[in-house]
Amino acid sequence: MRLFENYTQDIDKLLTSDSYSSFNGGIESIRSVRNDILKGNASVKLFAAQNESLQLTGDKALLGFDRNGLQKLFGPNKSSFEHIVIGSHPDFEHIGHNEMEYHHCTSMFVDIKGSSRLRLKYPLERVRLIKDSLLTLCIHVANFFGGHIHRLQGDAVFVQFARRGQYKNDSVINALNAAAVLCQFVEKNLSAIFRKHGLEPIKIRIGIDYGPDQEVLWSHYGVPGCAELTTTSLHTDLAAKLQQKASSNSIIVGGNVIKELDVPELYYDYVYKMNNGQREIDRYIIRDIAYQQYEFLWRKYLPTYDFVNRAGDGSLEITEPDYRLYCEVYDATQGPEPYFQNSCSIAKGKQIRFTLKFRNSLYHKRDYETIEWKVTNQGAEAKTANNLEPDYGNGFKNHTTCELNAAYLGHHHIKCKIIRPNSPTITSTFHVFVQ
Repeated sequence: MRLFENYTQDIDKLLTSDSYSSFNGGIESIRSVRNDILKGNASVKLFAAQNESLQLTGDKALLGFDRNGLQKLFGPNKSSFEHIVIGSHPDFEHIGHNEMEYHHCTSMFVDIKGSSRLRLKYPLERVRLIKDSLLTLCIHVANFFGGHIHRLQGDAVFVQFARRGQYKNDSVINALNAAAVLCQFVEKNLSAIFRKHGLEPIKIRIGIDYGPDQEVLWSHYGVPGCAELTTTSLHTDLAAKLQQKASSNSIIVGGNVIKELDVPELYYDYVYKMNNGQREIDRYIIRDIAYQQYEFLWRKYLPTYDFVNRAGDGSLEITEPDYRLYCEVYDATQGPEPYFQNSCSIAKGKQIRFTLKFRNSLYHKRDYETIEWKVTNQGAEAKTANNLEPDYGNGFKNHTTCELNAAYLGHHHIKCKIIRPNSPTITSTFHVFVQ
């Protein structure tokens, strides 16, 4: 399957000329198409029934966003909001009009490119419906990954990733995961639908930056009754500027994003520009303070999920493998908690248990098999400790479980191999973030 399969089918219906026999009916025609989509989409009606905040009336379209499907793959996100709202961040609404508070925030600016060209082929009613559907997808994906929709700006969405009581690194992880999922869907799945209808595909550009506690001030701007609770921070402003540096379907991030997580070099690159016909590094988003910018290579990052495969056309295919590693995190004071791949940062000192399963059941080793485990640490702390590839000897050999301690900031992974005589080796890999 592919992400948002129902959603692409519904967009296809919106773009199909036969969906509208005539636009003379104006808004009533829009409602007719909306109703046709909802009639055949049981998953949408079920989701709407489960979340009253998503009950929509009038001519508002609700397409096939499969939240349950996302949760099955990426796990329940502890940063996710119960309801979708816009404007003041729910965790900071207590701040009075003349009060201020410092708290970290990861800002994400998503800009939709190419929607204006739709007017050349479609009436305004349908252009509105298509643009609204794309903005709606951005809203749903951001909300799932713990992002609060602060503002809609024409064809753009401004999102704040910040939750009280949760570790700062998680806001960065959530923003990167949301952005990567959006880029993949727009670049591959959605573009195929637009080309099918002879349209230039719509694209997105994303800018992300992280501001630590001491550099993000939450407060109100304006006067009572005409005010906005927002953040004052260089890194809030830079999210939009970084987006402007992004090419189509790419993500540009500030240096804090890379530094905060110690992102492996495999997943980012410099931003480049042309100068007198020569390609050169555009190193700084703000040269005066030497604040760097990078492109986050989401096409390389997404395959760190074991269920992500690339189809021949480059699109993201979701295939849950038969052999998988399941992860639990615990310490002396708490019982084990499930950890989903790349979902959040694990505190140092926590114990991590990996268990090999086959089709969701505990795997039992055969006598003729050899099971091997290999840990790969990444980042400056592990490198300084000379522990990028720790040697555990044969401590876990031929075991179906492996227990480790979180020790170094970074993005690390473990591999489990099942080696069988005269048969291909079966490999399962699991990635984690450590604080």
